[in-house]
Amino acid sequence: MSEKDKMLRQKLYDANYDEELERERIQCKCLCQKYNSLPIDSIDERHAFIKSILGETGNNVHIEPDFWFKCSAKAL
Repeated sequence: MSEKDKMLRQKLYDANYDEELERERIQCKCLCQKYNSLPIDSIDERHAFIKSILGETGNNVHIEPDFWFKCSAKAL
């Protein structure tokens, strides 16, 4: 069973050396970094980035930068 499978099954897992989890973590942090650098008045673009990070959101989600998330909800 992969470390990601263990994580998804809420079992004890080691994310430190798992290539798949590391790749997803870096990808998510890159999205967060881009989100944090968007102009405050780019509302539509901010919503699109949050949806790409969290997977799904309500219609009126507002998250202030500096926002960091460990792994994309889409990966879950």
